[in-house]
Amino acid sequence: MPDFSSTSSSNALNVYSSLMFDNNMTVSYDGAVNFESSNLGNTITMAGQSLKGNVNFNGSGEWALQDSFIISGELYLNSGTLISEDNYIEVALFNSNN
Repeated sequence: MPDFSSTSSSNALNVYSSLMFDNNMTVSYDGAVNFESSNLGNTITMAGQSLKGNVNFNGSGEWALQDSFIISGELYLNSGTLISEDNYIEVALFNSNN
């Protein structure tokens, strides 16, 4: 089974497009995830997975959730547009400067 992980929680994943996980993988990554796209039409598919670190939306683009979005950390919507598409969102803290 594929495992998405990191050797250090201080590592960050920068995403410049869509993000798609698979329900047949393990997500043990606990670093930050930064969404940096300036394009419209990006999607996020969690496929039953969750994220443990903070999630930052920094790009001027838009991201549409395709399913439930669960993170143990904090969500920062610094710029861009997050479209829930009526999907469930669970975060420790939501902060928007947008």
